[in-house]
Amino acid sequence: MKYFKHILILCIIICALAFSAITAVPVYADNESRSVHLKSEDIEFSLSVTDCSDGKNNGKITCTIEDTGNSDVYFISFNAGKKYRKMSGTKFTLKELKAGSYSVRVMKNNDNASASDICTVYVGDSSDSRSIDIHTVSCGEKIYKDGKIKIYIDNYKDDSDREYEYTANDGKTWRPMKSKSITVTNLKSGSRKIAVRDKNDTSYCSTEITVKVPEAEAGTSRYIKVDNILQLPELPTGCEITSLTMLLNHIGFKADKRNLADNYLPMGEYRASDFKKVFVGNPHSTYAYGCLSEAIVEAAEKYLEKYDKNSEWKVKNITGCTAESLYAAIDSGNPVIVWATADMAEPQEGYKWTVAETGKEVTWTRYEHCLLLTGYNKEKQVVYMNDPMSGRKKYDMKLFEKRFRQMGSNAVIIEKK
Repeated sequence: MKYFKHILILCIIICALAFSAITAVPVYADNESRSVHLKSEDIEFSLSVTDCSDGKNNGKITCTIEDTGNSDVYFISFNAGKKYRKMSGTKFTLKELKAGSYSVRVMKNNDNASASDICTVYVGDSSDSRSIDIHTVSCGEKIYKDGKIKIYIDNYKDDSDREYEYTANDGKTWRPMKSKSITVTNLKSGSRKIAVRDKNDTSYCSTEITVKVPEAEAGTSRYIKVDNILQLPELPTGCEITSLTMLLNHIGFKADKRNLADNYLPMGEYRASDFKKVFVGNPHSTYAYGCLSEAIVEAAEKYLEKYDKNSEWKVKNITGCTAESLYAAIDSGNPVIVWATADMAEPQEGYKWTVAETGKEVTWTRYEHCLLLTGYNKEKQVVYMNDPMSGRKKYDMKLFEKRFRQMGSNAVIIEKK
């Protein structure tokens, strides 16, 4: 009987220990929590992401700042910078989250210029059958179409049986991903839907997360002093190639407008060529039309191929950009070749002709003019130009922006690689 008591007591102790062990199991299993580290300019932080359990809204994201200064105050956003919360200290935890993607951004001292890139993480739940964990870091545009998204596989398996591929356009195309991270470049602002899967077993995949690339943002004013060159008298219709000459000289070359016009500018037959591709006519003649951005890009690339010995410079066609992107380019130290109209006059429909090569009919815009944008001031609502026809001038900002859009938002820069 006494042995039975001992056995009973032992069973009670074992049961109590077992119950204690069960109740000590955390709500979040180890494989449901992962860490993400991000270093962006002068802000370095890590995120701990804990998934939902049993489909409940009990996920959480903890952000820890790692490079604090004694007087620094940090703010955190979970919606790509639309709304910030002040962090008390160096750690902030957002709790009671439902499954989904969250775009985390950290800002120092309430200064947008000191905001980090955006880290997009996914909070999953225990009912999610997907088995690839990913997060992304997006860098917004500094100048039009130079945004980036870096995709990371958090539970990457480096074995011969696994072939990863990713999509950055909602599954329309899939591309190989041969390491645990890959960077998608040359992106314009907007949202991208990102996912990763196994090429050979598409059921082994990540969830799809929406990643935002912020639009280029300019300051309030900046001016870049550029030596002016007039197109007259040698090039009466050569505003485009003269604007390129000013830009090339500004960045350190010794370009000559006549040399550029005669040897680098692609030219086509008068009233028989496509002004989107070539200069129609000859800029030495008053009986010529002109060209748009593609022809100037070709001329600039041919020139740099010969004279840019160290391959330091890159021609970038930013046609289609917003005015804000133009001003952001100025902020980055890049004067911009832009298309508007002479003296910002109202554009009018001009002569029509058929392109001999394609049979397509094109219509020229009267008063087309190309200038070099060198500055802007939002408070005064003016832009500053080197005008090949009349020298340094300033124009009403809203009027210029309207003419810029009317001329197809054509623009070209030459930037350091």
